[in-house]
Amino acid sequence: MILPPYHSVPKTPEEKTDFVLSHWYQSQLNYNIQKERSRSSIPILTLYGDLDQAIDPEANAQLLKQLSSHTKVEQLEGVNHLMQEANLGSPMEYALLPTSFSENVIELISNWIKKL
Repeated sequence: MILPPYHSVPKTPEEKTDFVLSHWYQSQLNYNIQKERSRSSIPILTLYGDLDQAIDPEANAQLLKQLSSHTKVEQLEGVNHLMQEANLGSPMEYALLPTSFSENVIELISNWIKKL
């Protein structure tokens, strides 16, 4: 099966350059979670899938746990970057999986909100 192309993925060298230099991409690279978290005391639920290949769940979870006692960090087994139940976590797998969040993710978020 050939996967349909993602419309947001740059294809040409010019598109790739524009993407990397874009305000959105640069803001992702330069975002300072420590600075932003220190400005707030609201509870935050942070979820990571253990199959996430876009973000290193281990490294990021450790950082967030150190930042504040108001932050709850959960790493979910068998979940990818899009919070889908997955086999590999590869972006190539996204189109082959159901488009909804894992029911476990929805339940975890719901239970966390109820406790606030």
